[in-house]
Amino acid sequence: MSAFLPSPDYSEEERRLIVDYIAQLTKPTLARFMREHQLSGRAGTKENMRERIEEALAQHAVSFTDLVGLLDEVEPWGKQHVYFLRGPEGLDLGAWLAKTELQSYLTEKRVGKYLDRKLPLILPEKLSLSSIEHSSNRLRVTAIERRDGWERDETNDRSEQAGDERIQYRAYVKRVSRGLIAFEWDLIQNVATVQISQLPSGFRYEQALGRFNTLVKRWLPMDTFTSLGLARAIQRFHEWEAEGLAITRSHSIGYRTPGNRELVGKTLDPQGVFLGQEDIVDDAMNNAKTHGSVGSSGNFYFLPSSDAHNPLSLEVHAILWAGDLQRVNFPTSNVESEVRYVLRRIREASR
Repeated sequence: MSAFLPSPDYSEEERRLIVDYIAQLTKPTLARFMREHQLSGRAGTKENMRERIEEALAQHAVSFTDLVGLLDEVEPWGKQHVYFLRGPEGLDLGAWLAKTELQSYLTEKRVGKYLDRKLPLILPEKLSLSSIEHSSNRLRVTAIERRDGWERDETNDRSEQAGDERIQYRAYVKRVSRGLIAFEWDLIQNVATVQISQLPSGFRYEQALGRFNTLVKRWLPMDTFTSLGLARAIQRFHEWEAEGLAITRSHSIGYRTPGNRELVGKTLDPQGVFLGQEDIVDDAMNNAKTHGSVGSSGNFYFLPSSDAHNPLSLEVHAILWAGDLQRVNFPTSNVESEVRYVLRRIREASR
């Protein structure tokens, strides 16, 4: 794990929100953190665990930097959208693989202090660099930002009568969230991903990607990377499932026809299987696939298996968007090994 740079002074709001964010993590994650810091109370409720962590903060048994480190460890594998990129052609990757050369380059660009060290940010006012991690085969760059957004709160909706009219009020709650954007470059295969933690309603992922590109453009050649299309992956997951070789269970599949029309088929049963249930449906999807249409969307559940390289114990949900979006959505939180497995299978299917 990377060493921490000197901790920033957290505001009162940030300290409160750090504890709130920690309390939203799963019980096994909190229990592991408490075990690593030799804190009692690991078998209690989440509320009890939160209280114990707050006591430990007051007693200086753990620090806010420790808590931010835990968030940095967990958040990259939570709800998110992911862009797939191809690396720049003709670029000498040797200078990026060699740590001494990379350190000199980053120092020249005034970001050398971040190499294999973390700045424990919680809610910087604008997107800010948090770490640059380097290993023998990859480079990972992480940035953090504050996000202020509004979320629907149906529990506080209300209505009232005004004369002959009935007025309906819909409630929204302001949420302050911690946004994470991580770029990871496989320096052997020369491919990359950009992970963007789930944005509040009304925010755009393309704009978040643009903010990251602006942040790192002085030293990271983001403008030389190209998008990897996902249409082929959608089609191959369809083919494999239809052939009984599935690594996914499809909830819906969409194709864009040569005439620029959209054909989307889906099951209405949240736990149901889309393919292999009705010939009329399977025939329509196969006709689209074999008559010049390209994959436009795929709502898939990646399946556990006996394969030693498959770390899944339960299904992992991922939604693939091709066309103008070209990104993958993980609508639920997962762990690192699960996300990496799904991303690997999607990239392999895109070839």
